[in-house]
Amino acid sequence: MAAARIAAQGTGRPVLGKALLTLGGILLVAQVALFSWHVEQYWDRAGAQAVGAFSAVGMAAVHLVNTVAWNPGAALAGSVQVLVLCWPLLLVAAGIVLLRKSASR
Repeated sequence: MAAARIAAQGTGRPVLGKALLTLGGILLVAQVALFSWHVEQYWDRAGAQAVGAFSAVGMAAVHLVNTVAWNPGAALAGSVQVLVLCWPLLLVAAGIVLLRKSASR
């Protein structure tokens, strides 16, 4: 009975590692796609085609500085949102750690 439990634990770690790595990778790709869609929407709203790319980047920088200067709570909320969006990286890291531990045995 103990041997079966040890054997089951040995096979569960790589499977869990692969599952976490796959799930984290899929969610990370989805987050990047969503972020790029938001950037594209902002780019269209800023009128980048009308004023040019360099001017649109300048307007975005001025908007960012204005937001941080007059509403620091919004900057903090934005920073927290960026950190929350990076949680799929934790799944990927956990999957890699589990796979390395199972490979070293």
